[in-house]
Amino acid sequence: MVTIFLFLWLLGVILWAAFGVVHEAEEVAERLGEPYGTLVLTLSIMVIEVALISAVMLGSKAAPTLGRDTMFAVLMIVLNGVVGLCLLTGGLKYHLQSFNLQRAGAHLALIIPLSVISLVLPNFTKSTQGGMLSVA
Repeated sequence: MVTIFLFLWLLGVILWAAFGVVHEAEEVAERLGEPYGTLVLTLSIMVIEVALISAVMLGSKAAPTLGRDTMFAVLMIVLNGVVGLCLLTGGLKYHLQSFNLQRAGAHLALIIPLSVISLVLPNFTKSTQGGMLSVA
């Protein structure tokens, strides 16, 4: 019972802190305008993700591929879950949505190579075993 209470309390504190950071970043982003506001929001989310992944990796159980697997999970959740949910709710509300094909192509041209290099390529390299990047 104490463990469940402690877990729920920690989860609440983490969510409260994360939403507080995002709210403050959004306020700063509105004041800065485009494109700096988008960069501030992106950096705030990245800092939250890196902090959470670092906290998990600093645990007592040694798992060398935990960081890569966590980033793969985050990437899949964002690309499939959040984008799909946004498309679904936007379609239900507005029926027809406009989009910027040039920006979408630019984002995909950046996301695809970075994802392949960091998440897929280590499985096929011969420098280390187990799908990890070498120290060099």
